[in-house]
Amino acid sequence: MIDERLLQVPPLKMDCPNCRQRLDLSDLPPEAVVRCPNCRQRLTVPRQFAVYQLFELLQQSDRASVYQAYDPALDRPLAIKILHPYKDPALVVLQREIFYYSGQISAWLNQPAVARVYSVGEEAGLPFQVMELLTARTLAELGRQGSRYDLELLLRNLVSLADALGAAAVSGVGHHELWPGNLLLDADGLVRILNFRPPPDPLAEPVIPSESCPFIRYLSPERLTIGEESVASDVYSLGVIAYELLSGVHPFELCDLGEMIDSQYRNSFVSLARREPSLDAATADLIDRMINGEVGGRPEYPEIQVTFQTALERVIEARNATGLFARLRKYLPSLETTGS
Repeated sequence: MIDERLLQVPPLKMDCPNCRQRLDLSDLPPEAVVRCPNCRQRLTVPRQFAVYQLFELLQQSDRASVYQAYDPALDRPLAIKILHPYKDPALVVLQREIFYYSGQISAWLNQPAVARVYSVGEEAGLPFQVMELLTARTLAELGRQGSRYDLELLLRNLVSLADALGAAAVSGVGHHELWPGNLLLDADGLVRILNFRPPPDPLAEPVIPSESCPFIRYLSPERLTIGEESVASDVYSLGVIAYELLSGVHPFELCDLGEMIDSQYRNSFVSLARREPSLDAATADLIDRMINGEVGGRPEYPEIQVTFQTALERVIEARNATGLFARLRKYLPSLETTGS
């Protein structure tokens, strides 16, 4: 027989964010304000959701809310994404399918660049995902801002993205919403992909995104005109992201939507090599081809992975050589004196 105590919600405990004192808040109602007995820091008692404790709201969209949370059974911080309720029953079913699909694909891929999803479930009719706790920063924050950016870190993240998306593509899985808003960073500045969407129903009418879509400027021309979604469409989106990160500008930044689509098909944009002459030529050429208006003109993931990895290795080699030279320079004066 199972010990019923194992099925109970663990006592409500939390660490004071100021002094890290462990506090037992089991007898207090949610959202009550208390003071830490050790440092007198004001604290708000977290709300309970399933077996988890919810703290501050981290993100909110029209689809879901993401909270900082805590798992008392495993004693670890995490994030919980809770799907919003919908009045339209058909929309409820659709969003639930997307929500569960995203969690399943993220867990199944098991790639470093994919956000770790620990479990999915439903509480009071609200589907939720339990996932690793990330920062609120997106990959865009690592991009070029004037002369300030970390090329090595950017290339590490592009390699990780290409590896993860390439692994998904081998099994015929695409992301279909690849833009900086779905590319969050961990505490070390390493990227995590969120929110995989299921492939479109081949028997359904293609859906063309509206101009209000937040990620519309990262979509391929075939997606914007005929609603076609494919692995090649993700390659295009990744190319736009890479171009923007490395140059600091969108390839079609001065265009409205209609002009952008026309420019996409005509490949009318300033090449990345002209924007960034110091960038490795093979990498710049690859990214230009990733945003080719024609699906057949885009490279596939194996080439993307190798090119990004080679560029990263060259940056690391250059950094190590520079560091070695700097360490040797302090010996040069004594060597010159000895030689004379």
